Amino acid sequence: MGMITRDEIQELTSSPIFNLSLSSRELFHSNFIFWLASIEQEPFRKGLERALSVEISGAYNPNHSYREKNNLDIVISYHDRTVVIENKFKSIATIEQLERYSKLEIADGSICILLSLARPEFFPSDGQWCEPKSQVRWHFLSYECLASIVQGLAEESENHYHAMLMTDYARVVKLISQIASAATIGLSSDFSFTNNATGSDLAIAEALRLGDFYLKRKYELITNLIRSAVDDSQHEDDVITISNGFTRGQGLTDIKIFIANSLYLGVQIQGMQYRKVIEVLEGDHVPCHRSRLYLFRDKLDHVIYRGSTRNISKN
Repeated sequence: MGMITRDEIQELTSSPIFNLSLSSRELFHSNFIFWLASIEQEPFRKGLERALSVEISGAYNPNHSYREKNNLDIVISYHDRTVVIENKFKSIATIEQLERYSKLEIADGSICILLSLARPEFFPSDGQWCEPKSQVRWHFLSYECLASIVQGLAEESENHYHAMLMTDYARVVKLISQIASAATIGLSSDFSFTNNATGSDLAIAEALRLGDFYLKRKYELITNLIRSAVDDSQHEDDVITISNGFTRGQGLTDIKIFIANSLYLGVQIQGMQYRKVIEVLEGDHVPCHRSRLYLFRDKLDHVIYRGSTRNISKN
């Protein structure tokens, strides 16, 4: 599936639901989902059951259902089960985040769902992700799948106004999901995706205020390609670290190799830049490493001290 077309962009920008969502993306969607669960109680529960192949029995319990509380986006309580939804609309979920949520008491025994535009790379391609320590299992629900659930609710709803809102929401989410589908990376890909020239995929994503997500997803995929090329049986995590992030409005892939105590050599890929760096993790002054810094200085672009970057002097 490719990027959305000009006509589809026009359809999005003319949608009341899309425009209402612009002020606070994730909060808007959390609120809308919570409203659906409370208004269309039985159909919404059955929609989740079908989408996730789970059983959620019992009536909706409004007294124990809430949103944006205790660091949880959505909690929907039923008589026999609780559904916990972590909503990631513009951002990419990390293992550390789900590990933290898995430690919460409410996660134990609940149906935990990660709702996102794209399946994180650490999730299995099909099935659930299990947090190793707590054994809490997380289901993945894509926004595209959510759109299908909501469209089904709209078709069954007897309230014309509610059905109209749900139909608009489902269409908006389905179109936005195409941006996630277009954010792909292969071994033969170049870095033209960082160019936001008129008509480019990035320019389209930025026009819809999803440029951050588009770049985060691209760099997550780049990082995963690099990880897959490293033989894990020969390199421990404390020898080679490969990670991705987002700084200064740009995605970033960071590769570091352990050299000596608190000293790493690495490369950073960000935008159209390919930087050779040396990172000192402890202290601004490391006399035992000065000889190494001198040997490498003509081949490096930056030295990083405690997260701050300094250009290398080549004179």
